Amino acid sequence: MPSGLPDFIDPSLLVDIEPCVYTTEEFLKMAEEGRRSVGEILAYGRLLAGNPGVIEVAWRRFKSG
Repeated sequence: MPSGLPDFIDPSLLVDIEPCVYTTEEFLKMAEEGRRSVGEILAYGRLLAGNPGVIEVAWRRFKSG
């Protein structure tokens, strides 16, 4: 498990969890393209670092895309 990850994910979980890391530009482009993965990230994901405002922007781009 990458260092720092136990701060966000319980290492004793029996489910394999892998964080996805995208730049802001990559994530917003994927939102504009209406990618299913972005819909799942917006519905179920957790922002581990960065500006929370990017999620609001992604929602708008995803819905209008």
